[in-house]
This record gives sequence, C-alpha cells and structure tokens, in this order.
Amino acid sequence: YQHEEIGYNDRMSNRCAGIDRGQVKVLPLRIQQKRAIFERYVSKLYGLPLVMQPSLECAASNRWLSVLLLNKDCGKTPAEVLNALNDANIEGRYLWKPMHLQPVFADAKYVTVATDSVSDDLFSRGVCLPSDTKMRMEDVDRVCEVIRKLF
Repeated sequence: YQHEEIGYNDRMSNRCAGIDRGQVKVLPLRIQQKRAIFERYVSKLYGLPLVMQPSLECAASNRWLSVLLLNKDCGKTPAEVLNALNDANIEGRYLWKPMHLQPVFADAKYVTVATDSVSDDLFSRGVCLPSDTKMRMEDVDRVCEVIRKLF
C-alpha cells in the first residue's frame, strides 16, 4: 500500500453500519477461523528460515493477518516469495510500507530511537499471506507447498 495523497473518509453510511452490526454476530467464529489458518501456517512452515509473528503472554491475537518474516540470511526476498505465490495464482502482499517511506510523508519529520529502523527491517523481510476466512485448510497447505519449494 502506497499513499500518494492524504485523504479523509470518516463517514459510514447507514447501510454499511447495518452490515457491520450483522458481522459482529459472527465475530467469534471469524476470529476462530483466522487463528486456525495462522496455526496451520505455523505448523506447515515449521523448520524454514522464517518466523511467523509471535504470541505475547499478555495478549490474545485475533490473527487478522498471517505474516511471515524471512530470516535475514535465508537468501530469499519478499519479492521472490510473492512472485512464486503469484505464479501459482495465489495472492500475497508485502507487509505494509512504513509511513516515513510513503511519498505523501516524504518531507515529514521522522523520529528514530535506534540506528536501525525496526519498521524498515520488517518491511524488507515481511510477507502477508492469504488468510481469508473462506479459505479451506487445503488452500493454506497449497500456499505452504509453494513457499517450501523456494527453500
């Protein structure tokens, strides 16, 4: 996602509000599905030179995104992973581009707390894997097969 200009869309139509209210009823199921997809990725990609986002003891992630982070020395790039997925007709995405790298904020001040930027590092090694709740576990397995073939 790249932002070329600042925009505001702080409204919600009555129709969208009604749809959202209906979705709240199935939220626990959706979270369960997202967590199951994530756990399948974790088990099927085990042993590869990458990590999935860790769990924190103080929180319970809804696993809205399933993101893999390539090890720095793995010899692969997010572009290579995404190209392999694309060749198999599977959509993946880069991890979100940090705000300080967005063209719309090119002249904005950027505060750093260390020599190496954490957000730059994550962006350079992260891949968002498909995790739609309509996915079957066979779909997740297919994504994992494509990734495993890269290593």
